Amino acid sequence: MCVQGGAIFFTLYASNLDTMNHTIFYSFIGLNAFSTIYSLYWDLYMDWGFFRTSEPGKRFLRHKLLYPVRFYYFAAFTNTLMRLMWILTIIKPWYRGTAFDISLSDVTVLAIVEALRRTQWALLRIENENVNNFEKYRNVMQIPEFKDMVYGSEAKKEDQQ
Repeated sequence: MCVQGGAIFFTLYASNLDTMNHTIFYSFIGLNAFSTIYSLYWDLYMDWGFFRTSEPGKRFLRHKLLYPVRFYYFAAFTNTLMRLMWILTIIKPWYRGTAFDISLSDVTVLAIVEALRRTQWALLRIENENVNNFEKYRNVMQIPEFKDMVYGSEAKKEDQQ
């Protein structure tokens, strides 16, 4: 989050400059590149559970899959591409010679792509949670009340008295 905050700060600061400041520009690229790599790792490894097996036919995926194997490779590839869409905010203005000046249509396309990426992320995150049952809620019929989790059996004894 700090890296993304720094990237946003540099973007806002540089967008108010009339000329392209190379220090700010390269800081923007470096922070966004680091943020993209870290976020991509988090999506693939932590949220989707990839890179957990090397079984033939499921290389770089996980043991349990609900969808066809091709779907997961396609999702990883498209998630990577959609995470790299911020590069468009650099390429187009670079040719025009203006710093971080993108059109409204570019912003619209980037927003739609981000909405699709988040939808894809949610689908695979929920599927991974369902397959692996991280919180073990499937083993109980109801989620325990907060006071039972904090105070344990002492709260039950006081309620009975």
